[in-house]
Amino acid sequence: MKKSAKIFLIAIALITAALTVFFGVKGVTGGNNASVSENIIKAYDKEEGEDYVGMKLSDYTDFEWDYVVIYKFPTTAEDISKKALVDYTTENDLSLTSGMIFVNTYFTFSDGSVKEDITEEEFEADPDVTSTTEIVYEETFETDYNSPYRFVIYPEALFNGKRNVVKINRADALFDGKRQIFEGENRYYFYPHEKEQ
Repeated sequence: MKKSAKIFLIAIALITAALTVFFGVKGVTGGNNASVSENIIKAYDKEEGEDYVGMKLSDYTDFEWDYVVIYKFPTTAEDISKKALVDYTTENDLSLTSGMIFVNTYFTFSDGSVKEDITEEEFEADPDVTSTTEIVYEETFETDYNSPYRFVIYPEALFNGKRNVVKINRADALFDGKRQIFEGENRYYFYPHEKEQ
C-alpha cells in the first residue's frame, strides 16, 4: 500500500475516533440520530428567559426503556452493574466519566412471542417465560474539565453528595435543572426532582 493511502486511512480513523469521543454516544437506538442530550439541548435552547428548567426524560427518548441509571465520577463498572441489574462493561475511565444508561426488560414466552410487560396471570400460565434485561442506550456527558459541562445530569441535587450512581424508573425520571451561559453558549445541568412529602 502506498504511503499516502496509509496516511489517509490513519487520518480517517483518527477523525472517526475524535468524533466518537466528542459526541460521547456509545449505542444509540431508535430512529433519531441525535443523542438524548442533544434532543434536550435543542428543545431548551429554543426557550427564552427561564434559567430554572424542569424535564421529563421520557419526552426526549425515542426508544423503549424501563429505567435509567445516572452516574458521576468516580465510580466503577461494578457499582453501575449493581444498580442497572446488568453486567456493565465499558472502555471509559469511570474515575473521570459521568453519564446515563437506559435499561429495558422484556419477556419471552415458550411459544417465542415477546412482550414488554407481563401480567401475573400470563406469568403463571407459562412457567417457561424468561425475562431479559439489557442496556438499550448509553451516553456519556462530555467535558474538557476546564469549563462547565455543556449538558449533565447528576445523581442527586448536591454535586458533592455521597451517591455516585442512582437508578430511576421511567415514570419517576423527572429532573430539575438550571441553564447558565458560559462563553456565549447555554450549559445545562439537571438533578432528580425532589418529590414533595
